[in-house]
Amino acid sequence: TGEIVGVSGEVRATGADGSRGGDVLVSSTMRTVLTSSARIDVSGGASSDGGRAVVWSDTATQFFGTILGRGGDLGGDGGEAEVSGHETLGYSGTADLSAPSGNAGTMLLDPFLLRILLAAPQALDGSLPTIGQNTLPDPGFVSAPAIQAALANGGVILEAGRQIEAEPGAVVTWNTFSQIQISTTNSALAGDILLGGLQLNALGGGQIEIAGNTSDGALVCNVEPPRITSAGGGINIGSFNGSVTVNQPISSPGGAVRLLAAPVRLSANVTAASLEVSPLRLGNSRLTIDPGVSVSAPMGIEYTADEMYLAGSSSNAGASFLALRNATANRPIRLGTASDASALGLQLIDLATVAAGVLAIGENNAAPNGGITVTIPLDGNGPSGRFTQLSLFSGGSINLNSAGGVTTPGSQSYSAPISLGASQALTSGTAFSDISLGAIDGAFALTVTATGS
Repeated sequence: TGEIVGVSGEVRATGADGSRGGDVLVSSTMRTVLTSSARIDVSGGASSDGGRAVVWSDTATQFFGTILGRGGDLGGDGGEAEVSGHETLGYSGTADLSAPSGNAGTMLLDPFLLRILLAAPQALDGSLPTIGQNTLPDPGFVSAPAIQAALANGGVILEAGRQIEAEPGAVVTWNTFSQIQISTTNSALAGDILLGGLQLNALGGGQIEIAGNTSDGALVCNVEPPRITSAGGGINIGSFNGSVTVNQPISSPGGAVRLLAAPVRLSANVTAASLEVSPLRLGNSRLTIDPGVSVSAPMGIEYTADEMYLAGSSSNAGASFLALRNATANRPIRLGTASDASALGLQLIDLATVAAGVLAIGENNAAPNGGITVTIPLDGNGPSGRFTQLSLFSGGSINLNSAGGVTTPGSQSYSAPISLGASQALTSGTAFSDISLGAIDGAFALTVTATGS
């Protein structure tokens, strides 16, 4: 510990069998530098956990060395590592927090600003430089190869105080089950997470978490996630006070994908086992799917927003559900008009893009809608989408006021009293297809044709 601290040798605090590895702190008030020959070892013994290594500076840290915090060969979990500069950080070292017989540990990098580089600047050699010179990285950086190497042997957390961005062409690929978390706190200043130039390949199915404004404050953090390919791990991307804009494809055919923000815009394809889009807080909760974009999730799709513009296609490619629901309680749903400040609207051009086993509109126990009005024909054979069954859930009434009625190959379900604004025909077209109705009101004819039994 000191004003300016440099390490080019080895610091060893390994644990004996039955006791964890030790704790090592290397810190400064101005500048901390660990060269490529520097090594901190807090590994556990034969059956013990790894310890904790912290490299810190109140101002700036440059790290090109190695941290070892392995669990014991016979048992024990991997340790923890933190490398941070309060104002700026340059990291292109290695960390091994693996555990042959336990759970791998996690490395944390948490500067104020962070840029993921295609490759790091040339590493410092084994001798200490004149560390009083102005060699500070600005803004802070971590190299993609360094992230990739760390994920081979443990989890990685990249947490910036304000902003994280990526250099175009940066690629991180890992084959382990390790998780990566990328986030900003934004407790003092607004910033963004701009990762459109990055590609993450989680070939071992490790989870991916990207979160803006984790302090849940009033400052805005907009998130642009990277191109993601996963072998089936979960993917959670969101912002507590900002937007999520997907400009690069996301593919996790065996995993759950959650996009949590208000608003969310999909400008690239999303493939997942299941997909949820919903706001983390109310206000400006809008979902836009651009023309030409394809969304596929055979185990179910849930869209929750107060405005929806669904120009791209959304398909669950099977018998599962596709749910469209309001975010704010008592907000009306209007099938036949565009969304506006007063209602969630879904026009024919929006519904024409969906394909599902069950199309469920309005179901939201946490925020019941203010009633559903239907002014366009609903036909599961097209043009109002492709769906076998239809379920309308309303916190008020269901007003049927279209000239074409409702036609489905399968069952229909109406969870609230029906108000007829015009004569209606409800038709289910295959065997064992029921039509479930509640109370009916209105001085118009209602024709029900169901083949259920």
